[in-house]
Amino acid sequence: MNNHNQERADVQVPALSWSNSLAADAQQYADHLVSLGLSPEDIAPHSEGTGQGENLAWGPSNSFTTDELAQGWYAEKLNFQPGHIMSQGDFLPGVPMIGHYTQIVWKDTTEVGCAEASSDSTEYLVCRYSPPGNYIGQTPF
Repeated sequence: MNNHNQERADVQVPALSWSNSLAADAQQYADHLVSLGLSPEDIAPHSEGTGQGENLAWGPSNSFTTDELAQGWYAEKLNFQPGHIMSQGDFLPGVPMIGHYTQIVWKDTTEVGCAEASSDSTEYLVCRYSPPGNYIGQTPF
């Protein structure tokens, strides 16, 4: 969470608070992802209908720290242009990703909760956000 709040400080939006409730929801979904039996090469599906924002990261078990798994989210900052208005096009396959980063720095998001789960082959990091971000037609900050 410290890295999340550093990214938010860099764009002058308030720090996130930790939510045990969001962390519990993230843990439940991380456990669900493990139950799917996916490999590290598979695309993990996002949850639907939770009313929460969500970032997912995964890789081979015992190969990454939590911070290393989340690093790809922060790296999306390089693809983001300040003042960018979010559109459906931002989430199309092949478009440089920004949505994980923009969820982290979304101005109206106030809480985060994260959890990890792993199988013999794959480790998952799930972070949940409330209120969610990435609204089409809006800027993150």
